[in-house]
Amino acid sequence: MKSSLNILFIVAFLAISCSQTQNQSFEQVLGEWNSVKLAGSDIGDFIEQISFTFSADSTFVGTAVMTDSTADEKKGGFNITSDSLMIMVNDRLSAMKYSFSKDTLIIYDPSIDSRVYLLKNEN
Repeated sequence: MKSSLNILFIVAFLAISCSQTQNQSFEQVLGEWNSVKLAGSDIGDFIEQISFTFSADSTFVGTAVMTDSTADEKKGGFNITSDSLMIMVNDRLSAMKYSFSKDTLIIYDPSIDSRVYLLKNEN
């Protein structure tokens, strides 16, 4: 009986800890971000700058500025799960990995082997 209670306590603690970590990660991602580096094998030769705005209502706006000064904007929803950033645009779900290195948000899209390094806009 005592070991069952201990197991139940551990499971409850882990569930609460995971939830708190996801909430902290969600809070960290919120705001306006601008790229400082684009890397990977398929980032696109014509992209000069990428920006994201992640809002508390789980929506985002992403803008890619091309070398010819035109812009491509995408709007949709997002969700954070563990180390994954799930983005939904026009009923199409994209699963990307994300991490932080000091104050830099790194978004990695394994499907096209591309990374975007972003700094938060503090304005």
